[in-house]
Amino acid sequence: MNTRAVAILLVVLVMVTLSGGVLRHIEKSRHLGAPPLLMTSGEVLAEGGRLISTNTVALPDRILTYESKTTPITRVELEMLPRDTLFARRLYRAEDGFSLMLSVVMMGVDRSSIHNPRWCLDGQGYKIVKSDDLVIPLDDERRSSLPVRRLIGEKEVLQADGTWRNQRAIYVYWYVADGYVTAKDGDRMWWLARELVTSGKLQRWAYVAVLGGCYPGGEEQTYQKIREFISASAPSYHQLNDSTVFSLPQ
Repeated sequence: MNTRAVAILLVVLVMVTLSGGVLRHIEKSRHLGAPPLLMTSGEVLAEGGRLISTNTVALPDRILTYESKTTPITRVELEMLPRDTLFARRLYRAEDGFSLMLSVVMMGVDRSSIHNPRWCLDGQGYKIVKSDDLVIPLDDERRSSLPVRRLIGEKEVLQADGTWRNQRAIYVYWYVADGYVTAKDGDRMWWLARELVTSGKLQRWAYVAVLGGCYPGGEEQTYQKIREFISASAPSYHQLNDSTVFSLPQ
């Protein structure tokens, strides 16, 4: 074996050894971070009425003119996501009949709870036709700006008269951990890895989403309603403070 090959082998062995040591240190010191959202006791039900949790996020009963009720977690979600996933979901209906769904998925020790948000629309048969990053000013004392991602999906829906009509879904989501808010997967993964290596803390990330529906041509009007809804409601269940880092779009 020549000198160059020996040197390369030694470097590889050192890296493997150091990596093993770092991983053992992380595993030994790892602890789960605090929930980033306000928690409360309350029943979370699966389809069919089965109780799956008595711990949930404190989503408000009423937002602006919207009244709400809890809605069940689907069988598909429970089968796909880890058992320590925490859920919260409410359907909000305004006086004019317009409705919005507010959902939260929060991870436990299994990070795979925080899945690709596009799956939620794909699973309902929607094809995503637009994606953009936006900012929503929050109605709080700090006048915080919430970074969000908006997805617009479309699908054909069978009407009562037997005809098919195009329907749009406006899906707005963001991620939040203790002290961090972003709509970018890259930021979330970077912060999670950094905290794990430097402090041993496994950040507890949550994925918050608001879904509204409309017909073609009503996308912006629907988004404005979602924007007002988020601005008014998000401060009530987020635990934001002066040190919270918001990753805003450039």
